[in-house]
Amino acid sequence: MRTVYLLTFIPWACGSPSLDGAALYPANQISEMPATTRGLYVEPNRPLNQVEPVTVVQVELSQPPDTQVTPYIIEGPVSQVSLGKLADGELTSVLADRRLPAVVRDSGTGWRIRPRSPLLSGQIYSVVSAYGLHGTFSVGAATLGYLARVWPAPDSTSGALLGIYCGPRAITEPLDVKLEGSNVRARLLPGLDDAGTRLGRCVRLIWGLMPDDLAQPPTELSGYAFDPATIPQGPMPDPPATIPCFCGEIPFGPSCAIADSGRIIVRPPAGDSLWALRWEGNVHVQTVRDGERFVIPDLGDRTTVELGITVFDAAGRSQSTTATVALPPPGPRIIINEVLANPIGSEPAQEWIELVNSGTLEGGLRGWTLKDSGKGVALPPVIMAPGEYALIVRDDFDAGLPGDVQPAGPVQLIRVPQLGQSGLSNAGEALSLIDASGNTVSRFPAVETKIAGVSVARRAYWSLDDDPDAFAYHGGVGASPGVANYFDD
Repeated sequence: MRTVYLLTFIPWACGSPSLDGAALYPANQISEMPATTRGLYVEPNRPLNQVEPVTVVQVELSQPPDTQVTPYIIEGPVSQVSLGKLADGELTSVLADRRLPAVVRDSGTGWRIRPRSPLLSGQIYSVVSAYGLHGTFSVGAATLGYLARVWPAPDSTSGALLGIYCGPRAITEPLDVKLEGSNVRARLLPGLDDAGTRLGRCVRLIWGLMPDDLAQPPTELSGYAFDPATIPQGPMPDPPATIPCFCGEIPFGPSCAIADSGRIIVRPPAGDSLWALRWEGNVHVQTVRDGERFVIPDLGDRTTVELGITVFDAAGRSQSTTATVALPPPGPRIIINEVLANPIGSEPAQEWIELVNSGTLEGGLRGWTLKDSGKGVALPPVIMAPGEYALIVRDDFDAGLPGDVQPAGPVQLIRVPQLGQSGLSNAGEALSLIDASGNTVSRFPAVETKIAGVSVARRAYWSLDDDPDAFAYHGGVGASPGVANYFDD
């Protein structure tokens, strides 16, 4: 049973309409309505001042709508001037900028309008067309559990057989589903795969081959709201080709991998894919774009690890397998973790480079070199315990000067004659850490720093040196010499 809200609107002498100008009428007073608009309601059924963020807006008209007339949901109120121009067939730039992307369907007696993304809580929206203002509503707090689509990617232009939706909690029983705007029946399965990965947090909505329409997930299902993005249409991409493994790599499902200290570096096939990996009660879910390598982190000091692998390609086809990987023995892993090239204090004296031993054993820097755009500088033979931080600084570095974030009390200072040829470049300077055998053990990218006192930092110890997304400007007060990095996003 739906509740129909019938509205009449009072003209304003000037300015924009508001919710105060709309009066609700019971269904038996339809005769008092204007000629074109008979009512406006929403699904899920809610009062018009408590609409769900994921909703369908239904406009009821006194006669079937003209196929040349398009309704719009506009963020905020709409002026009489804009309504007048809309009546003349002109969508003003002001309205165009505030128009919500939506799928409009003719219901026979009006329109069903389904926004393609969740609405903003607390925001007022106006429903308009060339016929005039059909009504206004505001969005309340969500009462349904929300499941965001994590696969296919939001910008996917290829056809797909399924969608994967996740949230803090999710449906745990299989269900038959009717899609919005389509006669296609879909099937909802709990978890990311049949092994129950992320059971209670993710679901698979399997729709198979879709006709060429703008179908969307159901508005509400068993107390959950689904991401309203339309189901991807377009040609089905070919399955990814099998890739050969290079020397030092091992087969890893449809990909190849390198076993590193406490982590596995995976080189997947070309194209986009979603990976769900399981081992000893742990789960790692990874989205891959364009076949980029990724890391399975935090494997600890195990000597072997058996992983369950489920891979979805861009079309939603999946394959599941297992892999047993022999890991190298535990050891140190010293990396460049954070760089302050543009201090508030004097340059280059107050510049620093932070190292961290992210391995499981202590390691030393005897015979190591910090390489920059010049010849680099030899490092003294200091020892770093597992998890220990150290700062490489110039001999004239003063840890007590005000202005910049001061190093944490216990951090070790590694003093060298110079950093860079004449200091670290604020325009960005690539750095490399070279061990005594000449191997590059860590690299840090050249990133310009325009704001004094803000460092460039590695997002995670296990991130790949050549991944540009693995490095960002430090959050908070701008730097964290001697302690873990943190970020505002």
